[in-house]
Amino acid sequence: LTNRLFLYPPEPLNSETEISVSVADGFLVLDGASHVHIVGLSVKNVGAGTVYEIGGNHNLVAGATIRNCTARGVNITGQYNRLEACDLIDLNSHINLGGGRRSPTEIVAGHNLVQNCHIYQKKFKHEKVNITMNGVGNIFRHNLIHNSIGQAMVVHGNDQLIEFNELFNIGFEEGDGGAIYSGADLGGFGNVYRYNFFHHLMHHPGKVERSGLHLDDGQSGASCIGNLFYKSAGKGIHSFGGAGHTIKENVFLEGYRGIYILRSLGMKMYHIEKEIRNTPDHHRIGTKEDYVGRVEKYTGLNGWANSPWADKYPLMNKIMSDTAVYGRLWPIHHHVEGNYSYGNTREKDIADYRIEPEALAKCIIKRHTLVSPDDFVDYANLNLQFRDTISFASIPFDKIGLIQDKFRKETPDKTRYRRAMKDFFEGIGSMPGTRKTIDSSMFVEN
Repeated sequence: LTNRLFLYPPEPLNSETEISVSVADGFLVLDGASHVHIVGLSVKNVGAGTVYEIGGNHNLVAGATIRNCTARGVNITGQYNRLEACDLIDLNSHINLGGGRRSPTEIVAGHNLVQNCHIYQKKFKHEKVNITMNGVGNIFRHNLIHNSIGQAMVVHGNDQLIEFNELFNIGFEEGDGGAIYSGADLGGFGNVYRYNFFHHLMHHPGKVERSGLHLDDGQSGASCIGNLFYKSAGKGIHSFGGAGHTIKENVFLEGYRGIYILRSLGMKMYHIEKEIRNTPDHHRIGTKEDYVGRVEKYTGLNGWANSPWADKYPLMNKIMSDTAVYGRLWPIHHHVEGNYSYGNTREKDIADYRIEPEALAKCIIKRHTLVSPDDFVDYANLNLQFRDTISFASIPFDKIGLIQDKFRKETPDKTRYRRAMKDFFEGIGSMPGTRKTIDSSMFVEN
């Protein structure tokens, strides 16, 4: 019974009951536990550690509010664990979603889930939303994220699924990066971003351009399907280096650029890679510049050509085995097709003019289809469901964001807060943007 906490309330507990417990480091740990369900237990004012440490297997924390903590809100490891219908407000760090593992001999999914959570800052105006996703095969779905001065979410690993989330009013004091960022992993194949809605990501004048979804510094192998971007800073989807992205059926509205693909590694890193390979004690081994070597840390030497990696990710094998000039360190084997745009400043610029023709010859890149406000159900109120889901992509826009379920009985009025944001930034482009800011919590809280 060591280290267990027993509470004996003076009267029966109900939804209004408050219990004060002094804790110096964290609140609750599920370690080695299975099938434990904690529902409706809200926590505030934790100063250090992690409020909910969820390990083990098949555990659930649901229907809770975690507020006003300098501790991290939630850390998820193990397998088949869930955080559902929780509100995480005013935290220095919100969620770390992990689980699963990758090695030369196995690629094992965590199957952990964060779903239907409302994540934002209200009083912590000096802090940004901090969500990290790592490991293999986890899910981040139906969440609402907003009111963050900077980049809100960072994704690492393989086979991560990020879908049906709404992200807005993010990055209004920060340059570079994106509302969602993933970077510097040539072997990061299998990550899927689909049916997410990014809107009102207003650029801060004088800062480096930002994006909705930023695939940075050689990040490779993502699938970006059916996402919607409205006033999304400098770019909707930005690929800075990297290879093997599939970008289809996305919608880019009233931004600067829709999709923008740049070369970041290229000839310079090609020569550095040769030096590393030919010099056993090279000073860059294990550093950021050792792009290929860092992949081999988890796949093994040329592991992308062996099982299980070659079986699961044949495109990764094709790209990483291309060791020639205009090969794996260039933006090759991108498939960009079937995307839509309206009202963007630079409609035609998808691939940067400095990418060598020899690399672009290995890609399929087709221009966006131009659409108009009349093609959507209610463009004025940002109901961006296509009217014609046969001629256009069938994107389930009505399912994006928070939903009502057994743990979340009410949701914010989506038309109200989306229209309020649209009215506030009426006539202002997301690029070059504005120093004008708004506290979006006032429109979203019930």
